[in-house]
Amino acid sequence: MASGLPFIIVRGETKEYGTANRIEGPFEAGELVCLVEDVVTSGGALAEAVAALRDGGLEVRNAMCVVDREEGGTDALARLGVRLRPLYRASELLAVRNTAATPHG
Repeated sequence: MASGLPFIIVRGETKEYGTANRIEGPFEAGELVCLVEDVVTSGGALAEAVAALRDGGLEVRNAMCVVDREEGGTDALARLGVRLRPLYRASELLAVRNTAATPHG
């Protein structure tokens, strides 16, 4: 929000109150969007979001996440034509943790 960039929110399911929209925020059909997620495991939630956005007329090619747990999410999204771009992979974080835990003698 501080950046001033436009954004929309994809709800897990449509609510019966408020606007009752699955996609909240201003958008126009044909716009290109990038999904942003905190942690990706199997990619199921993102795959559902991709479907909802595409059903809404939006184009999705990329998704970003903070951590890819490397449990199938990258492949699941690739099958949908979406590239996952993680800031960190679980294996990288575990390697750093293991290195830090090893005594330097």
